[in-house]
Amino acid sequence: MGTPIYSRFSKVVIFNPISIEDKLKIARKCYTGLMAQVDVEDNSLIENNSVLELFESAIKKGAYPNMRMLRNDIEDAINFEILKARGIIK
Repeated sequence: MGTPIYSRFSKVVIFNPISIEDKLKIARKCYTGLMAQVDVEDNSLIENNSVLELFESAIKKGAYPNMRMLRNDIEDAINFEILKARGIIK
């Protein structure tokens, strides 16, 4: 939800903070779903990546108070790993 619409809903709906454990579950689910979409060749190139560990560490340190960007950031990190493994970027 964007900030303008969130402020309208927050007047009538109580939003509780998401726990660290729930954020980690969301990150794992996003990562698993995105990796399932990666083709076999690219998956074999990055099967031992540290993307999930990076995001788990960031979440444990307090990152992502707003979870909207998590999926996009995980997707970008996976794509970065693929491009790096293919030698397209360094």
